[in-house]
Amino acid sequence: MAGSIRVLPPRVIDQIAAGEVVERPASVLKELLENSLDAGASTVEVRAAGGGIDLIEVSDNGSGMDRVDAVEAFKRHATSKIRSLEDLARLSSLGFRGEALSSIASVSRVELLTRFRGEQEGTRVIVEAGVIKEVTAWGAPEGTLVRVEGLFYNVPARRKFLRTQATEAHHLKETMERIGVLHPGVGFSYQYEDRKSLQWPCTDQWAQRLRQVLGQEHFSRLFLMECSQRWCKIRGYISDPNYNRPTASELWLYVNNRAIQDRLLLGAVLRGYGQLLDRGRYPTGVICLELSPQEVDVNVHPAKREVRFRDPRRVQEELYLCVKRFLREQPWVRPLDISLGSSIPRISENTGAIPKNLALGLREWGGFSQGLEVQQGLREWEQGQSIRYVGQAQGTYLIFETQEGLLLVDQHAAHERILFEELKAQREKQGTPSQRPLLAELVQLDPPQEEILEGIRFRLAELGWVVEPFGSGHWRILSLPLWVDPAQAPKLLKEILDTRSGNRAVELESVLASLACREAVKAGKKIGPMEAMDLLDRMRKTPAWGLCPHGRPVYIQIPFSELRRRFGRS
Repeated sequence: MAGSIRVLPPRVIDQIAAGEVVERPASVLKELLENSLDAGASTVEVRAAGGGIDLIEVSDNGSGMDRVDAVEAFKRHATSKIRSLEDLARLSSLGFRGEALSSIASVSRVELLTRFRGEQEGTRVIVEAGVIKEVTAWGAPEGTLVRVEGLFYNVPARRKFLRTQATEAHHLKETMERIGVLHPGVGFSYQYEDRKSLQWPCTDQWAQRLRQVLGQEHFSRLFLMECSQRWCKIRGYISDPNYNRPTASELWLYVNNRAIQDRLLLGAVLRGYGQLLDRGRYPTGVICLELSPQEVDVNVHPAKREVRFRDPRRVQEELYLCVKRFLREQPWVRPLDISLGSSIPRISENTGAIPKNLALGLREWGGFSQGLEVQQGLREWEQGQSIRYVGQAQGTYLIFETQEGLLLVDQHAAHERILFEELKAQREKQGTPSQRPLLAELVQLDPPQEEILEGIRFRLAELGWVVEPFGSGHWRILSLPLWVDPAQAPKLLKEILDTRSGNRAVELESVLASLACREAVKAGKKIGPMEAMDLLDRMRKTPAWGLCPHGRPVYIQIPFSELRRRFGRS
């Protein structure tokens, strides 16, 4: 049909463009807060009502604007942040696209009060549906106040897609938190429906701001992570693997002080945690990446939620390695400040039978009683030791008494971590010694397992496993690690395939974790005092001993103060 293509009216163009920037009230708040921070504000006050649909007001003590700039700020693509395309390559401000105020004003009623620093007179600008209604001189403090009312009042089709006021209010609060957490030198206050909801005084300590925003209980489960390269700095506070969530909503990612959403960076974090997190679980915390502006393209999303890296694989790998180093150091594990050298139970001269649990073989117990000189006799504890073995609960938990309280150790998790670290060290030194069984063990695999095995056969060979197809879904195990029981090899191989993950580095650890889990002393195994003390001693000398390779805690401590509180003695 001739003449069916027409250019849209400017007002319709503005309202459509506004939909890219202003998705909901929280989008308005984000843009206004970023403008306040770019203006150098040290104090920002926010008021909201009706989920932000009725009112959002942001006032600051920043540099403010003169009358000319106050009017120009409402024009499309008007900005003080860039002058040319080349400026995008060295951009350090939060706002830069010149769309925020124009887009907000096109779908609401906006009042702006501002006074430029050092001037005697301020300016008041009233804008409705993108049309400037009034520009007058006005008495105002230095800084800027922006009041947005009736969001989407002139675009009912957009307004009906907003959620309930309670939901929109939740997003407002979350926006305050995600921006406020990164600017400790700025004091924030937030008042919702005439009730003060948030108050964060300025501080020179980032940890203190995290404590203000997240709360003491949440912050106490986060630990500092820092990595620095010439081209990239990573700093954050993240949780130990046992403090996790079913979604990634409490893991906040920032690039050059911008809150972003990036699946690849999230994937790098999860890859760093590896097997320490169950599938579908996510750590919590705040992670900030700082790169040269030339390495990041921030002009890829209207709402600035996404960025593009010049070398994304390099950034992801650095974040993955940083998280992995953090987990290896396990800062959440309190060192056991105890001396074990003289606390192994001494054998008295009284005669008696050798406890059966001191005669366990290498394959059954893993060698914990090797190197101990065992004499016939009854066990006696020395007096005045800093740690004492109390006993075993449910054949699983070893109980020790220290000067501070009770120490409970999961014997399987502890042994599993020890074996895992020994396997890793052995492989790094000399590979894995292997054995060839007299009769090759056969294992039957289903098609998905066969496909996985085909992909990791060469990696299994690095660990001493040599497997070849034998037809009709059967495979022959020709070689396996020296300390693996050949009769258990088929079952263990299936466990390895069932827990297989996609990354090579993680996959090797996955195999080692399966091997260690299979060989570790099981829950329900009776253990005597000498084995218990030997286990504790070896556990303390093992790297990353606070968690087993699958992320379960190896031990818990119960202070005497907690026991006294429970019994009403404190």
